[in-house]
Amino acid sequence: MIHFITEILSSGQLAVVCRFNTGEERLVDIRKVLGDAIHTPFFSKLLNPDFFNSVKLDSYGTLSWNDEIDFCPDVLYANSQPV
Repeated sequence: MIHFITEILSSGQLAVVCRFNTGEERLVDIRKVLGDAIHTPFFSKLLNPDFFNSVKLDSYGTLSWNDEIDFCPDVLYANSQPV
């Protein structure tokens, strides 16, 4: 099954609670998705709480920050847990 996000329910502290097209509400921990890459110059922007909380749902059904950073929704689903 191809996954995509239908709604962002909340965000904070490098985690986002999302509703997926399966109807499931899941917690996406960006630290788990990125691992050590979160400290690279490109992704370290996400460590800023104001920038992180500016997350939007893009037209492809995934999380996006200022049209700069986004992730494959299947990767987000695989690295998330039910809430």
